[in-house]
Amino acid sequence: MELSLGQAAKLAGVGKTTLARAIHSGKMSATRRGDGTYGVDPAELTRVYPPRSETANTESAAGYAAHRTPAPRNLDETELRIQVAGLSAELKALREVVEAEKRHTEAERRRADEIREDRDSWRGQAERLLLAAPVIVAGPPAGEGGSAAATPPPQSSAPARSSSDGTARRSWWPWARAS
Repeated sequence: MELSLGQAAKLAGVGKTTLARAIHSGKMSATRRGDGTYGVDPAELTRVYPPRSETANTESAAGYAAHRTPAPRNLDETELRIQVAGLSAELKALREVVEAEKRHTEAERRRADEIREDRDSWRGQAERLLLAAPVIVAGPPAGEGGSAAATPPPQSSAPARSSSDGTARRSWWPWARAS
């Protein structure tokens, strides 16, 4: 015997429109009756909307026992001890995984702190070297081709910085102009 759309919706725990959409989309099959309503087979309803434990022991209007949950079987003490032992072993393994992840996270945090300290020390050293660099203006040597007063030092648009060998060098930014 087929169920009406309303009966099937009540058994499945969904709305009639949800079942109608499932029928129209082809997810669930149903027969169209002469009066335009749908007839849903209980087996088809169970295939698309499997039984849930909260709808246990629901009787359909047609007398079908639909969505019955099996009665819980009685477990004896030995089976319970086996289950407890298995769950205890699983819990122990999961705790070990969590501890390993904590150790890994702590090692990564220490490594990040070390890298941060190294970065800060290198930054400090670079700033000290940049600020402490003396400005040397180079000119021709006093003994060659005239006096130092006769030839003024070359004027550059950027302040000169000294290199490691003591000679003056210009800024590499050609657009930076000293005012």
